[in-house]
Amino acid sequence: MVADPNLLRLLDKLVPQKDGEPYTVHRTAVAAAVNSNGTVDITLSGVPVPKVTIIERALPVVGDVVQVLAWQGALLVLGRAESRARARTPVVRSYTAGTTWVRPSGLLYVRARVWGGGGGGAGSGATAANQASMGGGGGGGAYAESIVDFASLAGTVTVSVGAGGTGGVGANSGTSGGNSFFGAHATANGGSGGGTVAAATTHGSQAGGTSGGAAAGNVVALVGGRSEKTFRASNGTAAASTGPNGGAGANGGGGGQGGTNSNGSNGSAVGGGGGGTANLPSNAARTGGDGANGLVVVEEYF
Repeated sequence: MVADPNLLRLLDKLVPQKDGEPYTVHRTAVAAAVNSNGTVDITLSGVPVPKVTIIERALPVVGDVVQVLAWQGALLVLGRAESRARARTPVVRSYTAGTTWVRPSGLLYVRARVWGGGGGGAGSGATAANQASMGGGGGGGAYAESIVDFASLAGTVTVSVGAGGTGGVGANSGTSGGNSFFGAHATANGGSGGGTVAAATTHGSQAGGTSGGAAAGNVVALVGGRSEKTFRASNGTAAASTGPNGGAGANGGGGGQGGTNSNGSNGSAVGGGGGGTANLPSNAARTGGDGANGLVVVEEYF
C-alpha cells in the first residue's frame, strides 16, 4: 500500500508545526523483518530499529522500501513506498490431499481455486439371451474460486480435497465424488455416482449421474457436467444398449468414455466423472469407470 497523500496532509494538520519545524517527518526505510505481533523491524538511515508499529493490513515483505512517519521520536510504518499496483508473481500451492494451510507473514490476499471429485460410473450386470443392462456415467465435480484478503483469513485454514468416486462393479451404482473446500471461503461438491438398470428384455432408460452439488465462491461457482443418458431397448427377441460417457468436471477434465460390452473409462483430471457401461445379450458383468480426484490450489500474493 502507498501512503495516501491526503492522509499525510491530514496528519500535518492534526499535528501542527512548531517554530517552523514539522512535528511529523515522512521518511523511507527498508523492512528487515516482519514480526508475528504485527510489528516490523526496519533499517532507517543505516540504523536497525526493531518492532516498529505498522498500520493494520499494510504488512510489507522483507526487503521492501517502506514509508515511515516520524513524530516526536515515535515511528509508524505507513506501508510500501512503491506502488502495489505493479504485478506480483504469486506463490502457488497445489494440494491433492487434505491438509492445514498456514497463513504466511506479509500476505496481502489469496486466490483459492477448488475442484470437487468426479462421480464413479455404474456397472452393468451380466446378461442372458435377448437381455440388455446398463449403468449411468458419473457426474462431473463442481468448481469454485474466491479472492480472500488478509483480514478475512484466520491463521490456519482447513483444506479438504475430494477423492473421485469408485465405479460400480456389475449391477451396482457408482459412488459419489468427494467435496473439496478451502475453509469456508470456497467449496466445490463432488459429482454423484451413476445409477444402474438391471438386465431385462424390456425397454428402460437411465439418466446417469447428476452434476456436482452447489458450489460456493465469491468469484466463480460452477456445477459439474451431467453424464450422458443411456437406454435399454428390447422387443423380447433382441436387445440393444449403449454405455454413456461421464460428465465433465467444471473447468476441469472430461468425463470417461462409456463402455458397450466393456468397462467404462476413468474420468480425466480434474473432477471428470467415470464412464458408464452397457451390456448387450449374453455378456459378462462390467465395471464403471472411476471419477477423477478433485484439487485445491491456493495462490498467495504478497
